[in-house]
Amino acid sequence: MKEIDIRGKIKTESIFEDLTKAIDPYKTKHTNSITFLVDSSPSENAKILITYPGKKVQKRTLSRIAANSVLWQNAYDFAVVPVFKGQKQKIRDFTFEKMLRDFETQKKQDGLFWEDIVALYQENKISVRQFPELSGINAQLFLYVLKWLWIQEDLNYKLNHNKINCPTRYKTEKTGVGRGKFFAALLLVKSGYFTTEDCKKIIALY
Repeated sequence: MKEIDIRGKIKTESIFEDLTKAIDPYKTKHTNSITFLVDSSPSENAKILITYPGKKVQKRTLSRIAANSVLWQNAYDFAVVPVFKGQKQKIRDFTFEKMLRDFETQKKQDGLFWEDIVALYQENKISVRQFPELSGINAQLFLYVLKWLWIQEDLNYKLNHNKINCPTRYKTEKTGVGRGKFFAALLLVKSGYFTTEDCKKIIALY
């Protein structure tokens, strides 16, 4: 399947507006039928593809439609597909639970890596410095995947047309892992007082 490269259309400071404008024309296509290349590391070892429209994208069934009716639900849901050194990775290997467990067992002691996570959480930015050789998931790929999982969660559970300048008015769902909850889980695990299993009891990780 051909990938549509939209990296040049997406700026960090306007990432949600730029992304939604780029993918919106394809919202009526079959689920996950369109593949976009949205991000990559400077070396291009780590790349992020998204497939759109996601399974949550759907027209709303309304008994009456008015001029101000919101006709779409989760209009910008997508699936995140990691690519490392030219090889597509299995999506199921990058759930929030598996990434938290990888952080707990392989990465939580690395101070610079934690600084990268904080910057990503706050600004959607990934450092261009040399990344550490940490075990488990490649550190750079981890951050790129997390960036786009958080963007996906923001669009599905936090943002909508009232908060971003997107082409289509849409409703969001009420519950999800979310950027804040997963960052809190990372922070709890980093502290050493909580494990991934502890976090699973208070946050639904999937």
